[in-house]
Order: sequence, then structure tokens, then C-alpha cells
Amino acid sequence: VDFGEVRFLEPRSRLITIKNTGKSTVRFKFLVRPERGICAKWLQITPPHYVIPIGQSTQISITVVIDKEISWELKDTKLQDILVMNLEHGRDYFVPVTAQYYPRCFGVSLEHLMKRKREPEKNLIDF
Repeated sequence: VDFGEVRFLEPRSRLITIKNTGKSTVRFKFLVRPERGICAKWLQITPPHYVIPIGQSTQISITVVIDKEISWELKDTKLQDILVMNLEHGRDYFVPVTAQYYPRCFGVSLEHLMKRKREPEKNLIDF
């Protein structure tokens, strides 16, 4: 799931549809990983578990949210995580999630801003 460029305090969501084409009800859940939980701090998954009856489907919402705390903790502009969705009595499915976060003046310390390379000015008129 690629979110492209994400911005400070501008949540972006993507939906994944899962359909039960099997012959019995299926239960799924996203596995909790030690020290990390279900997903990275900048991701939100809804619902984290669900029961899908035969022939039915459900949608999973994956949302990227960059708040002040997360923005200050990020070391890289390329955000990556792999979600592990487990089917009860079945296999695991791996869902890669990526996004690009380019820090701006909001949600970033002054120290961090001072260390950034300055981008060339665009569309300026010389007087």
C-alpha cells in the first residue's frame, strides 16, 4: 500500500477489501510484534481483527498520521512498515506499507530545520 507523500497533521487513508471466497467463516487479525505492536506509530489500522462470513467481505482502513511526537521521532523521510495479517487456522499475509514524509516548518524542531539543506528558490522575480 503506497501512500505517496504525506504531510504533518494531514491524515491519509487507504482501504483494502478482503472477501471470504472459502467454504467456512474466516477470522483474521493483525499480529502484534514485540516492542512495536500491530504497526508503526505513524499507522492506524481499523479494524485490527474481524470475522468474515462465507461470501461476505470487509474493508480495512489503513491511515497514516504524522503528529508532532511522531514527526520529531522520525529519522528518515521514507516510511516503511510490513503488517502481518493472520488467518485463523491459515496462513499469514504480509502487507507492505510505504509513504514519503518531507518535513516542513510545522512539527519540526528549529535545530532540525537548521540542519536541512536549503532548496533553491523557485519563481522569484529579480528587481
